Amino acid sequence: MLTVKDKIVGVLGLGKSGQAAIRLLLKKGVREVYGVDCRRIKGLRPVRKVKFFFGPEEKFLGRIAGVDFLIKSPGVPPDNILLQFARKKGKEIFSELSLGLQFCRPAKIIAVTGTNGKTTTASLISHLLTRAGLPAVLAGNIGQPLTGLVEKISATTILVLEVSSYQLSDTTDFHPDIAVVLNITPDHLQHHRSFSEYVQAKKLITANQDQRDYLILNADDKIVREIRTQAKKYYFSVCRRPFNGIYWKENNFVLVKNGQVQARLPGDCLKLPGQHNQENAMAAILAVNLCKVHPGLISRHLRSFSGVEHRLQNIGSYRGVTYINDSKATNVASTIVALNSFPGKNIWLILGGLGKGSSYRPLRPLIRQKVKGILLIGQDSPRIENDLDGTATIYKCQTLKRAVSLAASQAEKGDIVLLSPACASFDQFRNFEERGQVFARLARQLGVR
Repeated sequence: MLTVKDKIVGVLGLGKSGQAAIRLLLKKGVREVYGVDCRRIKGLRPVRKVKFFFGPEEKFLGRIAGVDFLIKSPGVPPDNILLQFARKKGKEIFSELSLGLQFCRPAKIIAVTGTNGKTTTASLISHLLTRAGLPAVLAGNIGQPLTGLVEKISATTILVLEVSSYQLSDTTDFHPDIAVVLNITPDHLQHHRSFSEYVQAKKLITANQDQRDYLILNADDKIVREIRTQAKKYYFSVCRRPFNGIYWKENNFVLVKNGQVQARLPGDCLKLPGQHNQENAMAAILAVNLCKVHPGLISRHLRSFSGVEHRLQNIGSYRGVTYINDSKATNVASTIVALNSFPGKNIWLILGGLGKGSSYRPLRPLIRQKVKGILLIGQDSPRIENDLDGTATIYKCQTLKRAVSLAASQAEKGDIVLLSPACASFDQFRNFEERGQVFARLARQLGVR
């Protein structure tokens, strides 16, 4: 176990993960913490034994030279100057996830990754386990850092983790009992430099698994289904029957083991719309079934799962126009999923924010089919306008407030105002949650209920 007591520790990145790591380090008797971030963090107050440093990171090389080891927050890029300096000095670098795992020993770890669907799937797994009477804790990239929850985890707990490519790249000793890979499409290319590097990061979820473990894969995603592993493979699919796993047939979820049907769960148990949610549900059903939860219990508790905030969240309607908060759509693939969830050409689409280096051109066919108008916000607006020119009328709004106001003035009865930005939020908001909350507030100010 990592020794923290009486050590001097540097924490790089002071968002949710970094702050949670600092609180855990203080509880474990650290001598002093140096918290570093290139941006000043609003609301961060001085704490005994903690010194905060904000601004150009090269100013703090001397501080890093004096630490015993470093904790790296997920969003800190691997070529960060302080990380390079620490490596040259022989300092050990741990991820926030690694730090949390040092101080908890759960009965089982279920880890979920993928470009899209992670939050819904991890939340559904936790929901099904808890409703079945099993002690489960949900943590990770879902917005609840593991280091903030270690005291709630005992030897009987099933730990459900949403893990990002950033976290997997930083956590070389990660070993889940059950790993889930939902899908892999281009994302975070500004961080990983290439799609190939991003794919390799996702594959790290199974790097330390062995024959006692399970890997759940999407059989309909070519990159995912070909992932190599030492673990036992189970597959989910909407178009083919796996030898071990689950598939969708005639409005039923069909569980299969060694080629034999084990159970059928009615598809109408799932209240969330869209094929993507059928896929998320199949992955969750498999993971929970591998924890020995009976299919009948799974079926019963699927009905009570209503989804997650900021993912195709129906805010309400006003004058016949429906407002949908999909702020969690931070990449193009996720926005494609959102557009596919609605029939007809009746969408006013709010796009934009901080781009991730991907082209927006894959949106063109769906926008032609489904979108009445595009309302652009944020930093990457010029690139989006260039990529989507000629598909629908484009309105340059810059801010979310102007976009919602303009959409409300243009939309007619039966239309949908959809915030599904295909971009990160950090150019105008603290995170995608704040962006979604602002959208919901603006909609309600219009009279949406």
